[in-house]
Amino acid sequence: MPHMGAEYQSSPDELRQTTYRSMIDNGADMVIGDHPHWVQSTEAYKGKLIAYSMGNFIFDQQFNSEVTRSGAIKVVMNAASADSDSLAAWLAIGETCKSYQDDCLDKVTRQELTELPFAYEFSVVGTNNADRITKPATPDQQGAILERMNWTTTINGLTPPQSGL
Repeated sequence: MPHMGAEYQSSPDELRQTTYRSMIDNGADMVIGDHPHWVQSTEAYKGKLIAYSMGNFIFDQQFNSEVTRSGAIKVVMNAASADSDSLAAWLAIGETCKSYQDDCLDKVTRQELTELPFAYEFSVVGTNNADRITKPATPDQQGAILERMNWTTTINGLTPPQSGL
């Protein structure tokens, strides 16, 4: 979840595209960015979701409609196909590592735990914080948010275990 990019732009710059794609290349399951204060595009890169900017969910800027809308990404993670013993081991480590602990990675290594097989489902919840009150987007606002995000093309480009809701 990087926080970077030029403010008040409708699309990401080349540096952010390169950086976010690099995150996927290096093992990220998804990249959800923010900072530009405007909703920007999304893409399916190597079958995985990249959202460049979701806009202003809660913010005091009110000078135009671009800064009062956002596209919150809803993510549903499912580990139903995970081996129950492996899932239990990960959950136990999670319990012991709730606060800062130096040996969490060592615990994972000693137990030879592997990455869990998560399936991800995504959707967008459009919001508008005009008048400094965050509320659901109107149907017209939701349509404009999804269009800016290039959402239909992105969802169609995701590959299992990623999909749209």
